[in-house]
Amino acid sequence: VSLTPQGTTIQVWVRLFFFSASMFVSAFATNAVMSVLRRRIVALDRSSVEVQDLVERLHALYQTIQAVGSKQRLSQVLQTTKTNLTSTMQLEALSIKLLSKDGKFLRYEA
Repeated sequence: VSLTPQGTTIQVWVRLFFFSASMFVSAFATNAVMSVLRRRIVALDRSSVEVQDLVERLHALYQTIQAVGSKQRLSQVLQTTKTNLTSTMQLEALSIKLLSKDGKFLRYEA
């Protein structure tokens, strides 16, 4: 079976069409996958920051609990608690008030 030059040209154009179509489909699929991956990376980054923040807060809580268990004086416990809360909550200042023995007044302790 011999092909005419015109038949060969049609085959080349058909092959070129299918090749181009497959390249467009591949590019579209790659773009869709990359978009999903980008969203997942951003979500993972946010989660990583949140986990780091929680770790820092848990560490401050641990330090406070250690202070409560190891200190003999209430003023030392309150001062440690105040320091840890101020840094964990990123506050400029913090004061701790305790109720008076008769339960009527608040007094500054730390």
